[in-house]
Amino acid sequence: MKISSIIIKSGIVTLTVTSLLLFENAQTEETIDISGLLPTECEQTGVLCTSLGPQYCTYGSSQLYGFNASGTDCNIPLYRKN
Repeated sequence: MKISSIIIKSGIVTLTVTSLLLFENAQTEETIDISGLLPTECEQTGVLCTSLGPQYCTYGSSQLYGFNASGTDCNIPLYRKN
């Protein structure tokens, strides 16, 4: 029983560490600059944002967005560059 318990615990630790490393790599992938758009008429602001991050990209007090995949609407939230 002791050996199987040790194997299970080491497997859990290995899985946890691997998951953390994969998540960290996903968060640190190189992102491209995206020009932030005001949501009312998709107006350009000249502010460069990114698609990943913890804080929303803003222009004054307005949150900025990017175009959707079809390029017909600017409803994709953007994030502040660090």
